[in-house]
Amino acid sequence: MDMQNQPSPKTVKDQVALLSFIDKLIEVRKDPTTTAESLPKIRELLLTELNDDINRSLISMLSEKDQVALDELLDKNVSDEEIDAFFASKIPNITEEIAAIMVKFKDAYLYPVRKQLEEVAEKKAVPPAPIGPVPMN
Repeated sequence: MDMQNQPSPKTVKDQVALLSFIDKLIEVRKDPTTTAESLPKIRELLLTELNDDINRSLISMLSEKDQVALDELLDKNVSDEEIDAFFASKIPNITEEIAAIMVKFKDAYLYPVRKQLEEVAEKKAVPPAPIGPVPMN
């Protein structure tokens, strides 16, 4: 197999970390329609979507000039490390930016669950106790 097309250990590690994040989201969401048979496909789709969100967001943070430079790098088939270094040099707070993207992704994925929990909480909320006349002494 061609070593040029092999993902770097860092890239594999990053994808494992993202997959762990996805697994936690699936666990928290507790979607009753998720079955053992559908879980691998759901994980794959969510991982692809998260990677796409991260890539789109990071690219949108680049200037037009930097986007052209990125296209040139990609045309040269440079390593993942070179792409990572390029983004790190152009987006100084890249770690925080990726974390913010992941939080948005999590919020979007868990929103239906949160909405249901809020509705249940509203229905079970105990109305305030009536206040009787206050004695005047």
